[in-house]
Amino acid sequence: MQNSGGRRAERAKEDKEGLHNFNTALHDTAEAIKKLESKMSYLPMIDANGNSDCPFAEELYAQKEEAEQKVVREVDCLRHFLPLLDQQIARCRSNQSQVQSYAEKLAGPDVKNRYAAAKEILERQYIEATQDRKEALFVLDKAKLALERSRQRQWPGEAPQRRWFNPDSSAAAPFSHKHI
Repeated sequence: MQNSGGRRAERAKEDKEGLHNFNTALHDTAEAIKKLESKMSYLPMIDANGNSDCPFAEELYAQKEEAEQKVVREVDCLRHFLPLLDQQIARCRSNQSQVQSYAEKLAGPDVKNRYAAAKEILERQYIEATQDRKEALFVLDKAKLALERSRQRQWPGEAPQRRWFNPDSSAAAPFSHKHI
């Protein structure tokens, strides 16, 4: 059986790993939203049949669709953390109540100082968890709006196909300025 110190150390390690994973998910979602918004800003006007003055309009719409799908995947990942953050907030509240009730029953300045320090740590953890939750909700709201705007600009008929180039590859453009 583990002692309470071992359990605390294990929980601290899990919390640190969880926070890293949360921060990664938050960052990745925000970056996916930026990429989608960027792709949306380059979409040319098309008619009901997909005709456009831009010869690679379908390619741009295909890239937008891929960026939209990435946002959906990242949102799903980030949503996974909301119940965990809610649990962290509830745990902090519960522990704060327990520390407060025990601290009121204690005598001696040394013991009271230790409980005051524990109370401060719990308060910091509570503030961090509530702030993380607020940030996650903000990014999720931003993703919802970006997805709504993106879904208003759809390629007509079947999904658009990538035909020209991948702007993320090293050979991004089908034409080189050297040939002009």
